[in-house]
Amino acid sequence: MTASSNVKVVCRFRPLGKSEQKCSSKTLRVLGDGKTLQTKELSGCFVFDRVFDGSARQMDVFEYSALSTVNGMWNMCVELCLKEKDVLNGYNGAILAYGHTGSGKTYTMMGPDIENEELKGIIPRIVTQIFKNIMESLSNIEYTVKVSYMEIYMEKIKDLLCRWFFVGS
Repeated sequence: MTASSNVKVVCRFRPLGKSEQKCSSKTLRVLGDGKTLQTKELSGCFVFDRVFDGSARQMDVFEYSALSTVNGMWNMCVELCLKEKDVLNGYNGAILAYGHTGSGKTYTMMGPDIENEELKGIIPRIVTQIFKNIMESLSNIEYTVKVSYMEIYMEKIKDLLCRWFFVGS
């Protein structure tokens, strides 16, 4: 994240499944700059801050997409905490995943196996990074970590941390 921008727009494609590999035709192409996506049908280009194709490692996606958000918030909070008491309240970060059903949102956010270091997604890596930062910080600082994990589907909001709770009509 640069000083001039607090928002990154990243396009990430999950790896193709075996059945998709058999019938897949190349309809999308990532150009050499790693930021531009060209479509075959629309003959158009879309530019993002970064494009990750299906061969991208989960760690690379995390480091580019989320690590600066976690560490940026952390560094601001620690600096302010050293100057004043209880200033950490109100510092937030958000990571959003958007796409059709089956497009790779869960693959990117959770990963296919959160126990496997290579395969775990953005969310388990964020949790690890937050607690790593806490463990490396001053021992006289007390922390409260609050997390929300929501899904919006068919105009309903579902709290993914509470198995049966829906918000909205």
